Amino acid sequence: MIGGVYDAQMVAVDALGDSQLQSLDPGETRERTRHLFRDLEFDTAVRLSTNTSARVSYRIEKTIALLEN
Repeated sequence: MIGGVYDAQMVAVDALGDSQLQSLDPGETRERTRHLFRDLEFDTAVRLSTNTSARVSYRIEKTIALLEN
């Protein structure tokens, strides 16, 4: 797994409540995660210079939005 994806997922999961997490469909969540990589900014944020604050914030925000919607 790409480290930048892992940390974004861990922070996003921690930000959600138990009921929100339980309502997620695993297959849909996987597909939506794959779709995130079509966003070139997200792809860059998880692969290159992953420790810059702007990239950390971007990938976490996108992952939280993915799980909340």
